[in-house]
Amino acid sequence: MRSLRGRLTIGMAVIVTAVFALQWLLVTSAISAVIERYVQTRLQHDSDGLLAALSLPPAGHIELPAERVPLIYTQPLSGHYFRITTAGEVLRSRSLWDRDIEVPAAAPGSRRTLALRGPDAQQLLVLVGGYEKQGVALTIAMAEDLGPLQDDLRRFKMRYLLVSAAALLLLLLLQRAGVRWGLRPLDAVRLSLQELRLGRIERLHTDVAEEIDPLAGEINRLLESLARRVSLSRHAVSNLAHRLKTPLSLLVKTAEQSGQSLAPSAREQLLRSTAEIRTLIEREMRRARIAGGAVGRRFRPAEDIAELASVLGKIHAEKSLDFRVEVEGTDPVPLDQQDMQELLGNVMDNACKWAKAVVAVRASCGEAMTVTVEDDGPGCSAADRDRLGQRGVRIDESTAGHGLGLAIARDIVELYGGAMDFDDGAALGGLRVTILIPLASK
Repeated sequence: MRSLRGRLTIGMAVIVTAVFALQWLLVTSAISAVIERYVQTRLQHDSDGLLAALSLPPAGHIELPAERVPLIYTQPLSGHYFRITTAGEVLRSRSLWDRDIEVPAAAPGSRRTLALRGPDAQQLLVLVGGYEKQGVALTIAMAEDLGPLQDDLRRFKMRYLLVSAAALLLLLLLQRAGVRWGLRPLDAVRLSLQELRLGRIERLHTDVAEEIDPLAGEINRLLESLARRVSLSRHAVSNLAHRLKTPLSLLVKTAEQSGQSLAPSAREQLLRSTAEIRTLIEREMRRARIAGGAVGRRFRPAEDIAELASVLGKIHAEKSLDFRVEVEGTDPVPLDQQDMQELLGNVMDNACKWAKAVVAVRASCGEAMTVTVEDDGPGCSAADRDRLGQRGVRIDESTAGHGLGLAIARDIVELYGGAMDFDDGAALGGLRVTILIPLASK
């Protein structure tokens, strides 16, 4: 079982049930023993009374005055019996009527307890004792039917079992509630992790139970470490890009100024190679900056898309573009903000390059984030749409750029397990790019 709550509940339930069962057995066994000792004590008391009342005339029969015999021993089949035997004589209680109890003779001074079947299959507890009086050896057997007492004991056991079962059920319910209450700090950590995933907080709350505080601290340290690594990686990429730009620019300049000393074909090959190197470096540098949703600020569709539209409007100010932005929902989504700005920035910038006057952006978030970017430009043929997003592909060489924007966008979408499609826009008539990125369950 993987549930900690279930394991605690079942484990404690088994222990509590075992304790209740053991307690029930001990209590009922103790009561049974007390009843048996009480009956033995009463039988011994009656035996001592009969022994005192007995008289043994010389060479005569055993005499037991009727007035010294308790009435219960005179009622037929009353469940209380005695049997007194000597070497040649047996004296039975009137309660036995025409029945008898076969008991072994006992030596003087000995005592034993027997469980025998009596008249009408009564369950008898028989106390057998050996005595000597006036030089005559006697065996006195006192018997009592335990049936009524055992019936009472069974009823008590049943009532006690029902009460114990009710108490056990109540205790199990309280125990379950106690387990839930005891594990509430874990629920708080779970909710804190959910808020962290949704970008509402940047660190786990530290006001947690003492036992959970080390876990929360380790998670916070891990988040800080990941954030530092991504930040260092992005800075390193930026520094490397700046360092490579200078030698590349020198190579290009050298190739351009060596027109007389280089053959035209060699000069063209050198320029083409340096351009390809520049493109490859720029592509890999930009890919390396993608966090992949691991850490960082969460993407805010409404605010971040509006900000991108504002920046791109200034970059393409000569076109006076009309940005039509529609975003459903204002909550952050569990996607890295910088990655999404890179993705949508490239797609929206491509739309701005081809748009005549209008760029429309629509976004909605549910189980996935869906964004469509459409422009009112000339559009793209079906054959060319299949090539869009490939590294270095530019459909129209007259438009500035290296053909990397949509390729970088496709890389980011694939990294997040999403999809990017190109088709003709129904509303504006230009190219429409549809981006779908699955979101973790909220």
